[in-house]
Amino acid sequence: AAACWQSRPPLFAGMVHFPQEIFMFCLLVESQAVLWNTEVPDDDTQSNLVARWKFATVPVYSPITLLDGTSLKVLSVVPVFTQNHSYVAVIILWDQEAWDKLLDVDLYCTSPQGHIAQVSKVGGETDAAYKRHMVLTCEWPEDEQDECQLMTLLAMMEGERFPLGTLEACSNHDAVPKNAQFNMAACVRPPYETDIKFSAYLELPQWLQYHWMHGVDFFVMYAFTGFPKEREVLLQIAKPWLEAGLATIVDMDYDYDLYHFPPLFQWIIQNDCLYRMRHRTTWLTHIDPDEYIQFANQTSQASIPLQLDSLVQQQDRPISSVVFKIYSYRLPIDPFALKISSDLRIEGLQPKCPKFAYKPDYVQTVFTHWVTSSVEGYGELHADPDVLAVNHYHALDKIEEGPVETFVSLSTEATFVEQGLTERYDGEGKWMQPHFWYWDQK
Repeated sequence: AAACWQSRPPLFAGMVHFPQEIFMFCLLVESQAVLWNTEVPDDDTQSNLVARWKFATVPVYSPITLLDGTSLKVLSVVPVFTQNHSYVAVIILWDQEAWDKLLDVDLYCTSPQGHIAQVSKVGGETDAAYKRHMVLTCEWPEDEQDECQLMTLLAMMEGERFPLGTLEACSNHDAVPKNAQFNMAACVRPPYETDIKFSAYLELPQWLQYHWMHGVDFFVMYAFTGFPKEREVLLQIAKPWLEAGLATIVDMDYDYDLYHFPPLFQWIIQNDCLYRMRHRTTWLTHIDPDEYIQFANQTSQASIPLQLDSLVQQQDRPISSVVFKIYSYRLPIDPFALKISSDLRIEGLQPKCPKFAYKPDYVQTVFTHWVTSSVEGYGELHADPDVLAVNHYHALDKIEEGPVETFVSLSTEATFVEQGLTERYDGEGKWMQPHFWYWDQK
């Protein structure tokens, strides 16, 4: 392994392209080296860790059919049980015709103990583009906040209630206590990789460390149960974060192909995470692990949530979300270098598809790039990119992305992130072990 890597150019050489084939050969050699422990993790240890820190498992739900035959595709059912709130949210795939039908139906929910409440409907009341979900909410009695509860939806017609279907909502109250309060949380979609250049298993640890360093104090990590090896890699990455109480796991039983990640599944995660963290965090975001939030002139001690608070406080209207534009950056030549070590920025902003952070207490549904439904009276703030933007590290030097400029951005913080990773994963470079374990299993 040492001889293999001696042929590699210096980290910032910038003029020599290390052949991809040699990189992959080195991976195969080094994955067997003593430096990287690729032994299979202890199953009991992992099982105990997941049992303690897993927030929930999202099953595949059967559709709900209204009395006129309209079908509602139920994607997730989330119990929102916090210190001051108690209700169940049913997340349904957006359909304009179904929304119109819902508006004409009086819906109720009932518990096995006889509790009955009228259902509220949100998500379709706005003219936002790219609506993806509508949500039914049902107030729930505090004395029935069990780990799992059954909720039956009822439709009222001519003074009589007709059952439409029963849904189960489960949540591990120990993983995220009812009284938990965070400054900012992040939703993490399932990582995967097919190419060393775009390795989510290398991206995720450094992304977690950077954003934790800047005030994101909780991470909700999603996994596919149908992809056990990939889920295992996520658990290896998540282990020190789970043990520190800085993260939780949500398993999803949906039968989607992780390697052809459908947008539908991404949207489910975003809205499921919204309701799991609602009333538990001031700010929430679901940016990708190759995207880094940055304020102008920030230091390594800067707090993203505090600076978002400052931006909002300067406005004369209620704000539910802050939208930020994106700068594209070239990837480092060395795939094992921190993403933020690159200072090669594509000139200009990405022309579309912004990202955002939002206050979940005032948001009802979201799309990948903006809020689609807010509490009445709340709006969005578009940040000046000279004040707040996202750095997107994804461009390859062989792709014509446009003119490149050298712009010293987050590279000044690379040393702090590396030091943090060394401490968190108990050794220099140990944060890369899950990546090598994955390829060793291949």
